[in-house]
Amino acid sequence: FLYFIGTAGKGEVETVNNLSVRNLGAMTSAASSDAVKPKASVNQHTFAGQTAGALSTLCFYPLDVIKMRFMAQDGTAVRAHNGAMSYRHVLPTLRIIATDEGPMALL
Repeated sequence: FLYFIGTAGKGEVETVNNLSVRNLGAMTSAASSDAVKPKASVNQHTFAGQTAGALSTLCFYPLDVIKMRFMAQDGTAVRAHNGAMSYRHVLPTLRIIATDEGPMALL
């Protein structure tokens, strides 16, 4: 990405590296000293990290439970769910676990 900070006025043409570029006046460098962003405090970083960790656990742990159920079934009658039924697809497995064992079995 190239940012142009030139002396040309708005609408004037400026030559940079043998290229003619129209300076629109609004293009400034994000790394310039004029665009200093305030830093977040330690408490904000801590809260953001804890929130991200909690949300990722709530979203992806049920998928880990389903993955472990798929890996644990080996075709024997002991590991078969409700007799001869086995887990085959993600959404039906999610429904079976939630209805038979309750939603907390996914967490």
